[in-house]
Amino acid sequence: MQPNFVKQNTFITTDSPDFHRDRRQRMLAEFPNIKALMGPNPSTFVFLFLLVTIQILIALSLSSSHWWIVVAASFLVGSSLNLMIFVCLHEASHRLIFKGEIASNIVLIFANLPLFLPMLSILYQRFHLKHHHFLATDQDADIPLQSEANFVGHSAFKKLFWVIFFPIYYAIIRTWFLRNNITFDKLLVINLLVQSIFLGGIYYFGGNLLGLYLFLSTLFSISLSPAIGSRNLIEHYILNQDQETYSYYGPYNWLTFNVGYHVEHHDFPYIAWNKLPQLKAIAAPYYDNLYAHHSYWQLVYKFITDDQQSLHLRIVRFKSSDSVLI
Repeated sequence: MQPNFVKQNTFITTDSPDFHRDRRQRMLAEFPNIKALMGPNPSTFVFLFLLVTIQILIALSLSSSHWWIVVAASFLVGSSLNLMIFVCLHEASHRLIFKGEIASNIVLIFANLPLFLPMLSILYQRFHLKHHHFLATDQDADIPLQSEANFVGHSAFKKLFWVIFFPIYYAIIRTWFLRNNITFDKLLVINLLVQSIFLGGIYYFGGNLLGLYLFLSTLFSISLSPAIGSRNLIEHYILNQDQETYSYYGPYNWLTFNVGYHVEHHDFPYIAWNKLPQLKAIAAPYYDNLYAHHSYWQLVYKFITDDQQSLHLRIVRFKSSDSVLI
C-alpha cells in the first residue's frame, strides 16, 4: 500500500548527508564482492547503435507523410526509442559503456544525434554528475525551482502541464538558473558542430517534418510516453522522509535498460545497467525493506489527481546558497 502524503507547500529540508553515502560504505564492508560488479559494459553500444540507426531510418521514412502522422509516430514509437537512447546516453555519462574519456565523449555525441537538441548530451552529463555529487543541493538541477514548485502547486491541471512540459522546465528553466556552472569549452563546441551538421543533413534530405519528428520524440520521451518518460516522478519524490530515492521494479525495466533500479544506481553509480539486479540480489537486506514502485502509470495518475502531492515533496539540503531556488 502506498503511504499517505502530508500536504507540502515548502520543500522538506535536512542537514543530514547524502542518503546513499553511508549505505554505500556499509554495503561494501558487508558485501565486498559488490566491487566485482563495477565497470563498463561495451555491449551497450551495440544497442545504442541499433537504436540510433532505427530512429534515423524512421525519421527519413516520414519525410513525405502528413504532419499528424509524424506527431502520432513521434508519440507512439519515437518517444520510446529516444527514451532508450537517452538511457544509453546516461550510461555513457558515467563511463559505463567505455571506460576512456575520449571514447565516452564520442558515444555521448553520437547518442545526441536523434535527440535533436544541440549540446544536449554533454550538458546532460555535466548536470547529471552534479546531481550525484551534490544530491538535493543548490547545484542539483533535478530539484525544482521554488518558483516552479509554487506555480504548479496542488492544481491537477498545472501538474499535468508540468508533466507534459517537464523537458522544457529541466533543459531550459532550471539550467538557466544554474548557468554559472556551464563551461563553454571545446567539447561543447564539437557537440554543437556535429549536431548542427546532422540537423542540416536531416533538413536537406527530409525537410521540416524530420526535425519535427525527432524534436517531439525527445519531448515525449521524458514526459508522457508509452515507455513512461515521466519516470522522474518515481526517483526522488518523497514517500518516506527516511528515504529520498526510490526504485521501480516492473516490466518497463526490460525496455529501458533497468533504469528503474534507481536506488541501486545512486548507491553505486559505476555499476552498469545489466548488473544492477545482481547488486540488488547480493545486498538484498539493504533493498528489500525500502519502499519501491511497481506501476509508473498509477504513480503519474496519483501525482496529477491527488491534492496532497506536489513538487514540494522533495528533500533539499544546501551546501552553499539557496539563491538558485528563489
